[in-house]
Amino acid sequence: FAVDQFVMKGGKLIVLQSGLQISNQGFAQARNINYSDLLETYGLKLNQDMVFDLFNYSVMVPQGNIRFMTPYPLWIKVPPEQIDSEFPDSIRNSGTLGFSFASSITLNEVDGVKYRKVAQSSGNSWNESGMVVLDPTQIKAPSKSEFKVYDLAILGEGKFKSHFTQETLPEIIKEKNDNFVKEASAGASVLLISSPEFILDRTMRNFRSNGIFFLNIVDYLTNSTELMDIRSRGQGYTFINPKLSEIAKGIIKWTGILFMPVLVVIFGIIRMVWRNKLSGRSA
Repeated sequence: FAVDQFVMKGGKLIVLQSGLQISNQGFAQARNINYSDLLETYGLKLNQDMVFDLFNYSVMVPQGNIRFMTPYPLWIKVPPEQIDSEFPDSIRNSGTLGFSFASSITLNEVDGVKYRKVAQSSGNSWNESGMVVLDPTQIKAPSKSEFKVYDLAILGEGKFKSHFTQETLPEIIKEKNDNFVKEASAGASVLLISSPEFILDRTMRNFRSNGIFFLNIVDYLTNSTELMDIRSRGQGYTFINPKLSEIAKGIIKWTGILFMPVLVVIFGIIRMVWRNKLSGRSA
């Protein structure tokens, strides 16, 4: 109730949560969230699933006495192109974000609220529900026909209506006869990010851009934008757009591999010719 009234009074609420809970046995299963109905009142349904994406970060996996890197579809890469274009460049250009163990969000718009799909997965994504295996060596992608884009973070701004009514108020509130606000002022905001680990220390060691993005979006919500551009100058890595064709990716890859050696060879030839000319003049 206190959270609901905070929003009704124009508060800025940020929720970081997923629909599945990770166990120590290497799988995830449905999480019991006692405020999911509150979020649904605001038009945001957090699904009990996990989103996988072929555009992802790699994870170190032990095998016997060795460790090797392997792609991990549960560590989703979200480049600037997959962040809502209405946000300022200082937010969109925070770098490539990392959404780990994220769920999908279903948007059911309510009157008086403007919604923005803050971050989405790539078009090479799928979801799984029930008991989800987390071992990267056991993850198998479905056929491409099952791929789709999933919403990973959604922002709602406007006049939310309260989850409560006069009849459903907690008894302690009725006894206190506190003022009950039924509808939010125009300045209320609710941001749902479907990755509970989004700004944990261990997450930001792997995905530095997450911290820059989160601080910038907090400043954006609170109209404190002075530091946003400064932070974004030290942004994390930005990766190749996943929508590029394999041919385009190959061109970028081999250009990066061959450009410097070719440049060094050309420089060496020019320097050799120049030295020969100098030697010829001296003779």
